[in-house]
Amino acid sequence: MPNSFKSEISKKISPCIMEIDYGVDVPILPDELYTVCNSMKQSSPDSYRADWKLLRAVQTKDSTGSFVIEPLDGKTIIRYQNLVTPGSIMAGLLRKPAISQMKDAATAIASRAEKQKTANPAALQKQVEALRAALKAE
Repeated sequence: MPNSFKSEISKKISPCIMEIDYGVDVPILPDELYTVCNSMKQSSPDSYRADWKLLRAVQTKDSTGSFVIEPLDGKTIIRYQNLVTPGSIMAGLLRKPAISQMKDAATAIASRAEKQKTANPAALQKQVEALRAALKAE
């Protein structure tokens, strides 16, 4: 993920629900350290959804979001939504860079999947199987 320097599972609640500690480089302001609760589910045989909720952060008051992957006309579409309530009055200065960062994050995820699909399909298939196994365990 662009501008991230930390992403670690800090608590595994179930195979599909985990708390993740993140660290993100923020321009102008100090770096942001935060923990979210991520949950993963399968909405249909070929559609997946990740939801998150901010648990604690240094500078951010609240954040909720989702990431949906689903088929569309023989391709895959990604829908990324993230609502953030900043904790600093300086955050208004960072609105455009933050929106750009969110777009970059979605693009990076799609690019990594495409790269794995061509460069290492066996590893990608193993990850998909692990995801499906975790979803079945729920």
